[in-house]
Amino acid sequence: MRDSPEQVYALADEIRQRCLGQLDSLLSPGTHVWAAAAADELIVHFVNAPDLGSKTFLEKLQTQLADVSPQAIRLMAELAVIYELTPVNVGVPAKRRMVEGILAFAGTTGPLPDRVLEAFTGGVANPGTWYMTRPDVQLTFLIRCVVALTALTDDERTAVTSDPWMFRDLLGSVPLNSGYNQRAALLHLMFPDTFESIVASLDKGRILDFYAERLAARSGDDDRDMLLLRDALADGQGEPIHFYRPPWDGWRTTKTTTRGWLVRGAKVHGVDLIPQWLDDGYCSVAFPDVPSIPAGTSHAKIAEVVAAALPDVSTQERRSKTGTLDRFLNRIKVGHVVVTVHGADVFAGRIAGAAEWGESSDALSNRRRPVTWLNAGRPIARADLSAGAQGKLSGQNVVSDLGLYADEILALATVEEAAGAGQVEEPTSALTAPVALELPDPTKAFADGLFLPLDWLREVIDLLREKGQVVLYGPPGTGKTFIAQALATFLTETAGGEQRLVQFHPSYAYEDFFEGFRPRPGETQGSLVFDLVPGPLRRMAALADADPTRPYVLVIDELNRANLAKVFGELYFLLEYRNRAVGLQYSPDEDFSLPRNLLVIGTMNTADRSIALVDQAMRRRFDFVPLFPGQAPLKAMLRDWLAANAIPATAADLLDALNSMLGDPESAVGPSYFMSERSRTSAGLQRIWRTAIIPLLEERFAGNGVDVHATYALASLLSQLKGGTGGSTPASSASVGPVLEEGKALSSSDARIPAADQI
Repeated sequence: MRDSPEQVYALADEIRQRCLGQLDSLLSPGTHVWAAAAADELIVHFVNAPDLGSKTFLEKLQTQLADVSPQAIRLMAELAVIYELTPVNVGVPAKRRMVEGILAFAGTTGPLPDRVLEAFTGGVANPGTWYMTRPDVQLTFLIRCVVALTALTDDERTAVTSDPWMFRDLLGSVPLNSGYNQRAALLHLMFPDTFESIVASLDKGRILDFYAERLAARSGDDDRDMLLLRDALADGQGEPIHFYRPPWDGWRTTKTTTRGWLVRGAKVHGVDLIPQWLDDGYCSVAFPDVPSIPAGTSHAKIAEVVAAALPDVSTQERRSKTGTLDRFLNRIKVGHVVVTVHGADVFAGRIAGAAEWGESSDALSNRRRPVTWLNAGRPIARADLSAGAQGKLSGQNVVSDLGLYADEILALATVEEAAGAGQVEEPTSALTAPVALELPDPTKAFADGLFLPLDWLREVIDLLREKGQVVLYGPPGTGKTFIAQALATFLTETAGGEQRLVQFHPSYAYEDFFEGFRPRPGETQGSLVFDLVPGPLRRMAALADADPTRPYVLVIDELNRANLAKVFGELYFLLEYRNRAVGLQYSPDEDFSLPRNLLVIGTMNTADRSIALVDQAMRRRFDFVPLFPGQAPLKAMLRDWLAANAIPATAADLLDALNSMLGDPESAVGPSYFMSERSRTSAGLQRIWRTAIIPLLEERFAGNGVDVHATYALASLLSQLKGGTGGSTPASSASVGPVLEEGKALSSSDARIPAADQI
């Protein structure tokens, strides 16, 4: 279970014994920081006085703690240490800023102890968006833990902090208030040999379901069952078990069994129906001009009824209403989760029966589904949801699928229901935003295989983590497409998932890329029908949505050859706002969002169209990574490749000389033309020059009156290299490799001859 660096667990163990057990200070040993009075101050000024403004967390915290004692500030700083021990995806500088920033409120300056900084180099889990964006919620839970600990006698506290199950019982008595991830993380940190490093409690249930056959029986206690499962799986294994890494992560490919739907009722023809829904236990859709349609009616029949009732509305609007009715009457099943939004409040329940028809005075709620509302008296704050869940609730359709976020909202609603009943110590389940995508770091072997710097590859993968889409741009022959595909292969082979390449061209359109209608023969001879067919982006999005923990990579080659606004359409918006949903051009009754684990790597040829012509909307949505000959990361690529393959450096010298003559980085020639066995012999170099380089230059100088064959003749460049003359000769000419006789390969003795003698 100890899957993280030992310094993390060493500090966590010190916190358990010193702070939780003895109420002594972590950062100033011998100081009575962990005191009931200090915790009470934090309850009054922080927990009970939330700041919902737009400033940073530290800025708001400084205002909240302006009137508390230095002792309370130091306690908050030490609780922040616990908070920062969890994430593996946060660097030392950010963790340090949090803790040292809090200490500064009390006038304490200077670096943190080395043992703390060493522990900050690691972590125990990727706790997800909720944990990282709501430190106030996690710290609130930790403050309440201090209140519970300081209420115990010394003997009771010693016992509780020495026994993992007693400790869990104590945390179960602490009001949760959405601190689910922090509680799970704290259990693992304090007792790593008993509790898993899994901060999303729903994941434990999914793991146990997946490996059910390895357990004789389930006790109903996920923590105890996970302990038994680990013992069962570890039998005969020579390596640690990590449930988020192959081969133990098969459970992550299984889809959630929770199906959820958003049904809007706050503004139905200007009327707010939600209070009535909550009081009477139902939800509804209106369409007062459409007559009763029984549940089970086919989509085609619903379309006929809608067309007959609404002959004057557009085809697109009829299609939208038909889809809404089909979802409400047929696709929503008994037991599914139903969610509705009322201003800043979110309510969730379970569908309790089939669709019913009942006359209502305003004809706005005739079509109903009975609902058992879970949190009618205790709504979820919309702001407490993950960014992805909030995005799902922002769609425009009356009825829309919540996808993977149904679990998250159901968990919160269930906890709110338990809180209302005074049972917060053991909620039915814990909040889990969908598991965050974890992209692997590039390896040295991967970098060496590409002849690229490891740091450059790290940066590109970091850009994909941050934005989700990058463009590799540069002149021909710089390996843009090869590198893009290699990155896609590395990510998907290491972490799972899939990749696909598409190539843009001037006639490429939205209907090719995302979805469009395609004809096929009809049932009667000579007739045609049109089917809505998904394109590569839509298909990849569906795969990614069903498997959110693995990367799905779409490589778009020659990105700038198409009319990008025409190809992307409304998807432009989603590239920038992955957590939002939009209606679609050909599927207006569906709210669509781009999964965060769908990554896009584009390539752009600057010789074909300058990057300067790309519009600002495109620039804002992609990170652009240059690939130019003679500049990092390509500067040494060809020479390194030639050396690794025991080929003379002549080709690299020729390329340097040629690009120096060309003088334009966007029109420079890339190294990939020479990265072949042809570069080993003079005949091979001549063939490369005749069949690849000269045609490229002819296109480059077409209409400019340049005699390409004379100006850029291979013999001329070789002569310049041999004599070391000419302003165009590169600085590296003093170490030019051998120019071979026709068909002759370089021998090991030739390789030791000084360059000047070899030419």
